[in-house]
Amino acid sequence: MRKKKTGRTIKEKAARMPEIREAKWNQIVPDYLESVKAQISEPAKSQRFLLLLNEFFGIQPEFI
Repeated sequence: MRKKKTGRTIKEKAARMPEIREAKWNQIVPDYLESVKAQISEPAKSQRFLLLLNEFFGIQPEFI
């Protein structure tokens, strides 16, 4: 079965929503990198990474 061409070519536009997380992340990541550079031990770096995950997603993974 063929579709009839109506001559209309209306394309749907993508919805634009402001990315509110991006501004927050752009502030958190440099702070995290500076903090990790100051850490000497791997457990301290690992703990700082867990804090980063918590800041981003509000989760506390138990795998580290």
